[in-house]
Amino acid sequence: MLRKLLIFVCFITFPYRAHGEVFNFENFTLKNGMEVVVIPNHRAPIVSHYIFYKVGAIDEQSGKTGLAQAHMTEHMMFKGTNKVKPEEYGKIVADVGGANNASTSYDRTEYHATVPLKSLEALMALEADRMRGLKFDDKIFEPEHKVVTEEKYMRTDNNPSTILGDKISSLLWGEHPYARPVIGTGTDLENLTAKDVRDFYHKYYAPNNAILVVAGDITADELKPLAEKYYGNIKTSALDKRSFTNSQNGKLSAEIKYAHPLVRQPVYITRYIAPSINTATDKENVYALALLAEMIGGGSTSIFYQNLVVQRHILTSFSAYYSPFSLSYSTFATSFIPQDGADIKQAHKAIMKEIKDILNGAFSDKEIKDAKSRMLSGLIYLNDSPQGAASVVGEMLSDGVSLSEINSYPDKIKAISKDELIKAAKLIFNQASKVSGLLLPYNKEGEE
Repeated sequence: MLRKLLIFVCFITFPYRAHGEVFNFENFTLKNGMEVVVIPNHRAPIVSHYIFYKVGAIDEQSGKTGLAQAHMTEHMMFKGTNKVKPEEYGKIVADVGGANNASTSYDRTEYHATVPLKSLEALMALEADRMRGLKFDDKIFEPEHKVVTEEKYMRTDNNPSTILGDKISSLLWGEHPYARPVIGTGTDLENLTAKDVRDFYHKYYAPNNAILVVAGDITADELKPLAEKYYGNIKTSALDKRSFTNSQNGKLSAEIKYAHPLVRQPVYITRYIAPSINTATDKENVYALALLAEMIGGGSTSIFYQNLVVQRHILTSFSAYYSPFSLSYSTFATSFIPQDGADIKQAHKAIMKEIKDILNGAFSDKEIKDAKSRMLSGLIYLNDSPQGAASVVGEMLSDGVSLSEINSYPDKIKAISKDELIKAAKLIFNQASKVSGLLLPYNKEGEE
């Protein structure tokens, strides 16, 4: 996700219409509060239609986590309304040559489809119908309940990386909702009822809690009448203000070892609690952290990768992850895999030496410039991809990032100085709470 979230476009934004350096960027708001963003791209007669609901696993009530409410609601969105039979939505989209999907995260739930332009109106009619018109008959709910339960077991319970990640998150975040796995727990699934999901759906699935982003062969002037026709008369919902803070008390530093028979080589992961655009007292730190992650571990030309993989052959991979855009606090993370047969302690020692060099400013202006260039070079790909542009813009808006902040992001990255990078590095590596996880083959040292 990092690579997608760090590819942005420079916009010049006005209240209802804007013209950007890469593509036109237009927006308006319906009377019922539904935000609409249009990203014209006339290279082909297709459109990507994204709806982001500002609700995810972070909004679930205690004891109803993960699949129990947010993800289960996502599944029920494909199980029919009074007008559309179960699974018919996907068939209709496929029959016109389109494709669709959906995803649930901590902060949002996203539904998207890409169709020929001539089929956009029919797609909007389908989306508007299921925004408030889902059916929750037990005969439909219970079989899908079993499906998502099996999905949880297949995707997480047999995946050692996911198991370790959940252990790290649980320890790092404590009582914060980010400690809960998005996909849920077995107990939650067993206790889930159709009423739980129906209540969740009726509270959060409403136009005043949704963002519509349409990218492709259309303009705002062309989309607005359709948006008003299909979404403009849908009733709103009473919503509570979303507000979450970090629940950790004091600085945490811990390590977990986990061995599993499916693991073939050790993996070392460290996650730090980091400020986001919504929680930082100094927002310049979040931009510097984004650049820091790119500079040290943003691909094969990054500093740590070059030093430890290419030149010294200590590791087979190294990566760093950070996104400034999160509803609550964010996570700065690093991971590495040592060379076959290499000592994990020596590999970790080499990483710590590299971190110490960063803290001491042992990196060049050219390395900073190259990292900035890599981050901003993704603009061309957004220009070519309606889906990518719609996804990125919608994710940021649903996390509370303003259009002006989207507009200023590239300039913020360009303006970061070496001193600001060092300050950001100290904020994470010297001050932040962290949990490390070592994933090991079962026949090596390691335990849960």
